[in-house]
Amino acid sequence: MHVAYLHVMFPPSQERRALVLRLSLALAGCIGVFVLLDQLVLPSVVHAGKTVTVPSLTGKTVDDALQLMVQNDLALVQPREQYSDKVPKGRIISQLPYAGALVKAGRRIYVTVSKGIEMATVPNVRGMNLRDARMAMMRAGLAIGDISYEASDSVEANRVLAQSTPSGQELSFGSVCHVVVSSGRAVVAVPDVRSLTVQQASAALAASGFLVGRIDYRSSSAFAANTVIDQSPGSDSLAAPGTLINLTVVR
Repeated sequence: MHVAYLHVMFPPSQERRALVLRLSLALAGCIGVFVLLDQLVLPSVVHAGKTVTVPSLTGKTVDDALQLMVQNDLALVQPREQYSDKVPKGRIISQLPYAGALVKAGRRIYVTVSKGIEMATVPNVRGMNLRDARMAMMRAGLAIGDISYEASDSVEANRVLAQSTPSGQELSFGSVCHVVVSSGRAVVAVPDVRSLTVQQASAALAASGFLVGRIDYRSSSAFAANTVIDQSPGSDSLAAPGTLINLTVVR
């Protein structure tokens, strides 16, 4: 009996698809072998290696830590840096794995190194109102501390007259800067100069920092001539030194 064999010819596009399929299967096989090695074979090899105790690195310099890594067959990873107000600049703050841990030889050790105290440059807040001064300090990483008030002829009320740390200097991050705020021009009580002579009134006003202003004369049978019978501002007023006090005097 004669058997006829049927030969199937794939079109070129189907041949390419078949080739891609075969390559994909081969790649999947390679990946499977790699995963098997990584998950089963390599761990058994690693666990069979030498173990070492991680030394303490905190407080040491990076150079000292590198020497300890070499001595203990370990590897130091490029350190990360962090500001610290407790650990001096250039010294190690922390490590991972921790000191005393048992690890395989060649294990990478991670450390954090101190950058020292973070510093902030003091801004110039003189002439600012308190709100703006607080914002400027906050943006610089600082804060307004104590606030005191002082009279000023040159700085208007409620604006910063002076600051405890000059602008441009550095303070540790988060520190405070005290300020003096203007309460405006100084005011004092106007003395009562009624019933005094013009000369006596002038001397009394000058002693309190005031000046004699306009003098109006008026006739009066109740007071002697040259006697002050009225004043403006009155004796119940507060005024800045240098204010002119107008007088009414008996003719």
